Amino acid sequence: MPTLTRWFLKAGLIYFLCSLILAVLLSLGRAVPALYFVQNGWPVFYHFFFVGWITQIIFGVSYWMFPPLSREMPRGDLRFGWAAFILLNGGLLLRAFSEPFLRSHPAAVYQWMLVASGILQFLAGLSYLALIWGRVKPGPVKRSARNA
Repeated sequence: MPTLTRWFLKAGLIYFLCSLILAVLLSLGRAVPALYFVQNGWPVFYHFFFVGWITQIIFGVSYWMFPPLSREMPRGDLRFGWAAFILLNGGLLLRAFSEPFLRSHPAAVYQWMLVASGILQFLAGLSYLALIWGRVKPGPVKRSARNA
């Protein structure tokens, strides 16, 4: 398994665990007044779950399993892969920090941090597309005995 795949999968599993913990805290926050601070965390939960866990698992497994690009560069330009990993996780962490503060203290700095997190995640998607696009190609045509 390639190193980049392992990083995507492990990061995805960490986000999965964090989203589960956050879901418990968010649920308890309704009943326990001391945990009220987490009530602004629902958007973070959804981003951790869908982008942090599911998207990273998809990125990592597809990087590993898609057909090779060429003999020289079977998995494409690795710089795009690491850029996707760093940008995606940087955007997620920036969002996790800024989103709860924006809801409780709507300051311009938190709005700009949220915009920056979206831009980082968008650039991560573009980096992933640049990495994987050439590897999406038709496989060998299989002919059945009837169609031969």
